[in-house]
Amino acid sequence: NVEAMNNIMAKWCDYPLYERKEKRGLLNLDDRAAMLEARYNLIKQDGVKIQEIVVTNLTLFKATEDSDHWRNYLDYVDDMILDGFFNAVQCSLAYLLENTELNAPDIMPLMEARLELAIPDMVFVPSLEFGSEDGFMELIEGIVDDAYKLSSLIPRIAKHNGMDHYQIELD
Repeated sequence: NVEAMNNIMAKWCDYPLYERKEKRGLLNLDDRAAMLEARYNLIKQDGVKIQEIVVTNLTLFKATEDSDHWRNYLDYVDDMILDGFFNAVQCSLAYLLENTELNAPDIMPLMEARLELAIPDMVFVPSLEFGSEDGFMELIEGIVDDAYKLSSLIPRIAKHNGMDHYQIELD
C-alpha cells in the first residue's frame, strides 16, 4: 500500500503546474483559473485515495489509532506526502527557472510585457511598477503561490502533530 501511495504522488510531478502553450511559446496562463482548479481537484482526489489507503492499513495492521506503532506509521506516511508535495512544487519552480535562465541556449521568452499607448501615456501591460495590484511581480508571486498551495489541499495524515496541512512546512 505504501507503493500505491507513492505511485499516486508520483503523478503530481509528471508536469509543472503551468507550461508553455507551445514548445517555443509563452507560458500558458490564458485559462489559468481552469488549469489551477483541475490540478487542485486532482490533488484533492488523490488525498481522498491516500486517506482510504491509510484507513485500510489500520485494519490490515490490526492497529489501534492511539498506539505508538500506528502514530509512527502515520508519521512515516506524513513524511512521504510532504516529500511528494516538495517534489510537485519543485517541478513547477524548476520549470520556471529553466525557462528563464539567462545563459541557456535557445531559450525563448517565457512571458511578455507589452508597451501600449493609453493616451496621453504609454503603459506596460502587465504593469512593471513594483507593488502594482495587477503587475508583473504580482503575477509571478501568484504563480509561485499557486504551486505552494498544492500542499494545503490534503489534510495532514498525522493529525497528532497538530498541523492541519503540509504547506506550513514547505513555506
